[in-house]
Amino acid sequence: MILKDILKAVKIGLFIDIILNVLFFLCGFIFNGFDVFKALETDKNGLFLVSAILIFIVVGMMLAGGKSKAISETGNIKNAFSVIGYKILLLIFSVFTIISASIIDYILLSI
Repeated sequence: MILKDILKAVKIGLFIDIILNVLFFLCGFIFNGFDVFKALETDKNGLFLVSAILIFIVVGMMLAGGKSKAISETGNIKNAFSVIGYKILLLIFSVFTIISASIIDYILLSI
């Protein structure tokens, strides 16, 4: 059960990460004079920014303790995931954005 939820979260995390990569790369490519290296740098910086924001959100949720009424009343996550909650799901998303940004950083350093 938990493995099924983790695999589903990984698929969603990869999909969101690909969308963010394309979005940040295109913005960097268009706004930095159509330079690929500057676009990759913008992509990397944007992904690190998104992952930092997601980690701050997760830490805030953990420090807050209990569930808020808005989150517990929706139930959309409980329909899609039987074991994983919001905190773990956001943490998985942030891990994928950090991994993706690190790969882009490694590519930029090796060029």
